[in-house]
Amino acid sequence: MKNKTLIVLSCISTLLSIVSCKKDDPNNSVPSTDIIAENTLKLIGLWDLSSVINENCIDSEDNDILTFECEIEDGIEVCLDGTITFSDNNTLSLEYTLTQDGAIIESESDNGTWEILSEDNILLVYGGDSSNTSYILTDTTLNMVSANDDEFGCTESINAIR
Repeated sequence: MKNKTLIVLSCISTLLSIVSCKKDDPNNSVPSTDIIAENTLKLIGLWDLSSVINENCIDSEDNDILTFECEIEDGIEVCLDGTITFSDNNTLSLEYTLTQDGAIIESESDNGTWEILSEDNILLVYGGDSSNTSYILTDTTLNMVSANDDEFGCTESINAIR
């Protein structure tokens, strides 16, 4: 009888310890504010644009892919360069330069502001527009996608590298 009581108490004790234990968080998730701070530090600085893609536009003729590279056209080297700079005071600058055989043919720049809202959303304000934009950021790559602008209905993807 003593052994039977001991076995029952042991089983109850084991069950209670299993039931009462708090389940560990398997994700060991980092608080959102820490991710925002980490991504802010990663984002600050100069990024070389690799492409800007407009797709799913209302008028299919507005769909386009702009790649930032050099090509030889009729024996002339034509280069499109672009940068986006995120400053620590939450300002940004965009610069585009088109060259032919090294001579600047056209350049354009724009300034604005930025704010990381969450681990995957950034607010960009430039060119008279503001956009809540989803983003993916690593130490060396930045991809931002804004959905359906009001004017053309396009989804715009901006891709950049360090």
